[in-house]
Amino acid sequence: MHAHTSEPGPRSALTPSAKPAAPSAGGFTLLELMVVVAIIALASSFVVMAIRSSGERELDATAARVVAALEQGRTLSRATGVAVSAVLLSPSANQPMPSLQFFPASRDLPALELPARLTWQSLTGKQSSPATGGAAPESLVIPLGPEPLVAAHSSQLNLERDSVRIETDGLRPFSIQKASLQ
Repeated sequence: MHAHTSEPGPRSALTPSAKPAAPSAGGFTLLELMVVVAIIALASSFVVMAIRSSGERELDATAARVVAALEQGRTLSRATGVAVSAVLLSPSANQPMPSLQFFPASRDLPALELPARLTWQSLTGKQSSPATGGAAPESLVIPLGPEPLVAAHSSQLNLERDSVRIETDGLRPFSIQKASLQ
């Protein structure tokens, strides 16, 4: 007779009592670490792009307002056939804030008040013109028409450490370009 003994013998891999290998103790896989690093890099890039100085935002908004007003003046000059000039005026005793004004004055082209800390310089060389009725030397005159082709113009607007250029080649609309202060 055979005695029934319960000796441990080889078991089949398919038996329910087979246990999966235990995960390694502690630590992360390389793939998990790479995913976490990628998520952190992506989140930090969004934060860096979202953080802009208030001066930069103010300058961008001001430049957009100036370009819109210049294009409005250019359009009005062409439509009416009247020569229009835009003049960036520095603060004075009569006017405490810098402004953009149009000559001849028109109710269709109201003056724009600009931030007090804003400075500008012409990159094309014209600072004042007799067409404005003797504008102050601190003014910047930009002829806008009525001819379809006006003189090329480039001006730099500065607000603290930030700077943009407003320019046209004389045929295309005015555009805003980032500039660096030197």
